[in-house]
Amino acid sequence: MANDNAQLVPVYNKTTPSDSLISVNMNGITKLTSSNYFTWKLQVYALFEAKHTNCITSSEKPIKRHRQPSQQTTSPRVIKKSSKIAFMFLTPGTLPFEKLWDLFFQGHEGKFSVYIHASKDTPVHTSRYFVNREIRSDEVVWGRISMIDAERRLLTNALRDPENQQFVLLSDSCVPLRSFEYMYNYMMYSNVSYVDCFDDPGPHGTGRHMDHMLPEIPKEDFRKGAQWFSMKRQHAVITMADSLYYSKFRDYCGPGIEGNKNCIADEHYLPTFFY
Repeated sequence: MANDNAQLVPVYNKTTPSDSLISVNMNGITKLTSSNYFTWKLQVYALFEAKHTNCITSSEKPIKRHRQPSQQTTSPRVIKKSSKIAFMFLTPGTLPFEKLWDLFFQGHEGKFSVYIHASKDTPVHTSRYFVNREIRSDEVVWGRISMIDAERRLLTNALRDPENQQFVLLSDSCVPLRSFEYMYNYMMYSNVSYVDCFDDPGPHGTGRHMDHMLPEIPKEDFRKGAQWFSMKRQHAVITMADSLYYSKFRDYCGPGIEGNKNCIADEHYLPTFFY
């Protein structure tokens, strides 16, 4: 959002170099150092990928949210033969349905990637598709920001593969109900992401909103939903580039943080962020 102290960097028109197309608010961007290039690259890339959000300003006036999708987000997708779906498993240990997933993946090598975040025990694998696919993991506590941290670790690792174009977050109890071909074609040719999001006016919905989240997150924009998602690459990059919303939920969303409110980070962060 624009402010009086915003550091605005102009982006110039290639045809007419003297004309500025947009001005980018760089205040929320991590300072580039020799050790954080990947984070910096994601944040800057997200600004240009998401130029319909309030990260980019064309004037000193704040940009309002909830506008119609831009042409960029509604244009036809170009699918390469090398495009893959990243299947990201969030599990405490061994996946009980690994054999079923093995049957699902068979014959479709090169069209998918597997990533496993095991928060408690080292998984024992029965499928070659899951061997050595664990990422660096940490403890995950229900209702805490550690659940969001695990999601972000999975996304970070999956984004390192430029061929991954769709990102699916799965639990250890998830199973495929359709064939791989059906899922691949449906997701690759769908130009949207699927994030559960609804307005719950009760005590377990907007009643969990914390006053400390203001003014960036007003109560009327506080949303709820299941944490599991299917996300296209553009939105995965935007998620990883976020620091404002993440810091608000890290600091002020958790059981008992404010009075008797039990704010559950994984039920509210992404629905509120994308609303």
